[in-house]
Order: sequence, then C-alpha cells, then structure tokens
Amino acid sequence: MKDVIITMLSSVKGPMGEDSTELITDGSYTKNQWGCVFAYSESDATGYDGSETVVSVCPGERLELVRTGNASTELLIETDERNYCTYRTPFGEMTISTLAKRVEADLGEDWAEIAADYVLDINSVSAREYSLKISIRPDNSEKSMSAEGCS
Repeated sequence: MKDVIITMLSSVKGPMGEDSTELITDGSYTKNQWGCVFAYSESDATGYDGSETVVSVCPGERLELVRTGNASTELLIETDERNYCTYRTPFGEMTISTLAKRVEADLGEDWAEIAADYVLDINSVSAREYSLKISIRPDNSEKSMSAEGCS
C-alpha cells in the first residue's frame, strides 16, 4: 500500500437542483489484478469519526465501499445490478438500493482517476442520481520532521 492523497467529489441531482461535496484526505492505495483498493480514516468532517473506510474498484463493473468502526456500512455500486444494503449511521439505520450507470477507472501504480454514476434510493423512496469522481495522487509530503536544526 502506498501513501496517497485522496480527493473525492460527490454530486447529487435532486428536485431542488444539484449539490456537491468534496473530501480531501490522506490514505493508502494499491493497484491489483482486478483494479484497485484504497483506504482512509474518517473524521468529524464526514460525520463518521472513529471509522475506517476501504474502497475496492473493479473498472467497468463495480465500486464497493466498506466502513468499519463507530459506523458500520457497506455500499455496493455495480453496473446492471440493483444492490440493497443496510446503512448504519450514528443517526439510525436505513435500507439503501444502488444501480450503477457506469464505473470507470484509469489506474497507475501510485495514482488513479475513478468515476461512477449511479442511482441511489433510501428506504425505497427518494431516488436520486449521484456522480462520484475520485482522484488519487502520491503523497510526497514529509510525514515526520527531522530533529536536525531544532533547538
């Protein structure tokens, strides 16, 4: 697994127009024979502090998000398949259904560009169209400061 910076832009189209949310975080990434896997720690900003999220992507087929810790959720977005899952949040539990229109990815050894368009409904109502764009880049920042030059 390589240290990376993950940028996720999620957009939703609903009756009141379009709304977008962007998350930038550090995490880890690996490319494998099926696609890629990346992981990151959740924070107060996402509402899932104390949880870890692992995302697996198989280009052209599926994107799977599994969150463990304080929040336990699994979301499977798969082309041509409607999937149902129970989403547990700090605010309660709900049933979510997803159907992907597309899951695409351009993958490198330490970078990725991922896009998914899907329909999501909650408790069999409120179907909305979502678009997810994920950009993964190497984390070239210094992880720790050297003691050299400190007094």
